[in-house]
Amino acid sequence: ESYFLMVSSDGPVTLGAQATVNASLLIVNDSTSLIADPGLFHFHWVYSPLLLLHHSQRGSSSIITLRGESPGSYPISVQVTERSCSTCEPIARNTTELQITRGVVGQLTASQANVNSTCWRNGFFLTTNSNVILSFLIHDPSDFFKTAAFTYRWSFHNRTTVSTSDPFVHHNYPSAGIFRVSLHVTAHLNDAKYQRHSGKKTGKFTARLTLQDVISSITITGPGETTTGHRVSVSLHIVGSPPLTVCWLIKSDCVSLDGEECHLLVMNDTTSIIKHRFRSAGHYCLSVKAQNEVSKLLAHQSITVTSTGVSQDHTLVHIASDATSWIASELYLKNITISIEYVHHSNSPLFGGI
Repeated sequence: ESYFLMVSSDGPVTLGAQATVNASLLIVNDSTSLIADPGLFHFHWVYSPLLLLHHSQRGSSSIITLRGESPGSYPISVQVTERSCSTCEPIARNTTELQITRGVVGQLTASQANVNSTCWRNGFFLTTNSNVILSFLIHDPSDFFKTAAFTYRWSFHNRTTVSTSDPFVHHNYPSAGIFRVSLHVTAHLNDAKYQRHSGKKTGKFTARLTLQDVISSITITGPGETTTGHRVSVSLHIVGSPPLTVCWLIKSDCVSLDGEECHLLVMNDTTSIIKHRFRSAGHYCLSVKAQNEVSKLLAHQSITVTSTGVSQDHTLVHIASDATSWIASELYLKNITISIEYVHHSNSPLFGGI
């Protein structure tokens, strides 16, 4: 068996606030981990030059509360020895870092009403023409700012500035694109407990927002009838913000393309052509699903294939999504899916009705 020591802190914290560091000892035996008996071990902390405010032991964890006198990054190490052998080598050791800053600590987030935005490391993906809620989430685990008064100054891409006393603001983006939002936070320290600090603390935060148009329609243009061995070309026109990932499949039945293997196509534009050669006669359905970071849409087109040599009038049929095809669409935003179905009936012999 072996030992593993986990060490973590609730940093970063602002200068003057308390920080908590936790160390937990685990016994690792094959593929299982067990909590070690705290009565058998002793935790040795090294945290200088930080000030120790409190030290406690809870279960198999040793917890210390610290405070720093100046900003910076401070290494904190801990090692564990057996209580029955204080001169023996440590059975486990580990190190963490505590970050102390002069300013306010937090993050700027973006979301939309009734849905969750898609968050990536390089920013947020949101939909155009839908109210965007920008919020500031303060990181204050010790409640250092509990009695402070805050002001927030928001700056948008069009150089407009809004000041609020609340940590959130609403904004609308009518067009697609990449936008940056900046926020200047000021905490006014008027309470007596802040007498060791200046009258205010500040922080500046930015967020990168990528606004995309929801995919609203898929127009399929191609033959509704063909013969075996003939190479069919089908044109796709998608109304929605690229880049678009398109998944298409031809089978005897129309499918939802959820979990189905399909032909993948990445579109940096809104128009593309797909080609297919039918080897057997029959009735087929072309299923097409297009998606971007904020939405997806599903469309189908029926195709009748006859054997070569059979007399048949071949007509190029223009398939419009709102007139001669039916589209089962599913609009979703990642984390929370909103399903909307658009079903259009058609008396066209191409589809035979629904």
